[in-house]
Amino acid sequence: MEQMDINILAEVDRTKIIAVGVSEYDDLKCLEGPSKDLQTVKNIFISTTGVSIYPTEKISVLENPTTNELRESLMDYINTRTAGGDILIFYFAGHGYVSGYGEFSLCLKDSRKGFDNSGVLALSTLSFGEIVKSLSARDIKPFFILDTCFSAASAKVGQVNVGVQIEYEASKSLGSSYSVLASSSPTAFSRESKEGGL
Repeated sequence: MEQMDINILAEVDRTKIIAVGVSEYDDLKCLEGPSKDLQTVKNIFISTTGVSIYPTEKISVLENPTTNELRESLMDYINTRTAGGDILIFYFAGHGYVSGYGEFSLCLKDSRKGFDNSGVLALSTLSFGEIVKSLSARDIKPFFILDTCFSAASAKVGQVNVGVQIEYEASKSLGSSYSVLASSSPTAFSRESKEGGL
């Protein structure tokens, strides 16, 4: 076996994929694409011949989890790490929220609208910063794929640069050992259809 193949197998062995899609919301606008997006992610990482390199047991798929269910799933993953340098590919499709302070959060099934139906109640979301800090405590190297949009009410965040905020939070906790791929800018909504995200 070539040296490159051995290196790839070692990376695959220490990699976990957590794919989360939220289409059904209790209080926010429901989305059409995330369930289809989850299938696409599974196909890319574990099912496509000639492209996929991960075995089925490397991916955990959570569809329409509550905030506590996702938090518990992440904690279970973090608590089972025994060696530093593990890799987490974390995919999220659903609503994203940016607070007036510029903090980015994920909206899960039970996330709620703010008072007078404006914005999102921050306490009902899962803070991106919490995820980053928890992963860094176990020396996990994350790759985030964020396929999120911002609800119209949460657009009242002024000129906060979400990408810079995410980069700042991650670099503060993890140095340069992270990656983020985001589907939209702070001023644009992610586009979706019944076939999934674009």
